[in-house]
Amino acid sequence: MYPKTMIKFVLTLCGSLLLVMGLNAQDDREITEVYPELNLPIAQQRSLTQESTVEITAECSLLKPRTGLVTINWKEQQRSFAEYRLDLTTRKGGFDNELFATVWPIRYGNESKLINRKRYPSEDLTRGLKLSTSAVNPSRNSSPSTVTLEGLEPGINYFWRVLRRDESGWTTSEVIRIEAPTCPVDLQKN
Repeated sequence: MYPKTMIKFVLTLCGSLLLVMGLNAQDDREITEVYPELNLPIAQQRSLTQESTVEITAECSLLKPRTGLVTINWKEQQRSFAEYRLDLTTRKGGFDNELFATVWPIRYGNESKLINRKRYPSEDLTRGLKLSTSAVNPSRNSSPSTVTLEGLEPGINYFWRVLRRDESGWTTSEVIRIEAPTCPVDLQKN
């Protein structure tokens, strides 16, 4: 009985290690390798039309102390975010120099990924770019379409652009600057 149990344990352990190693190998790939559609050209001469523009706001979470949130509100109703992506950077000119992260595909729990990790010589340069979607709300009837992300670094300026995919590549919104809020909290001991 002991040897069978030991063999099962060893096989389970080996299988778990192989699974973890496989997941880590996938994480080592650039996001543009995982999602080749991110390599489509971005049309600099065109921008999203006025009716498809977005409003971006930053505020403190009412549910999570010390947590800054950013909410992207589409002025037009969106039944799906399948054709959209969100790009963000903390550097002025970060989009031109490929120093930005993207949220693609837009879905609940998805984290932002660096577009070109090789351009970041130190982990400190990526500070503030690790956000995760905490709410994704496509339009239902007349309700607005919103995406909410959390993980903002307090006081940091974020530059955002919203991109929509079409037959010729990506069409971008204007770049919008938002300062992340500082969210203090007073905790009382009872």
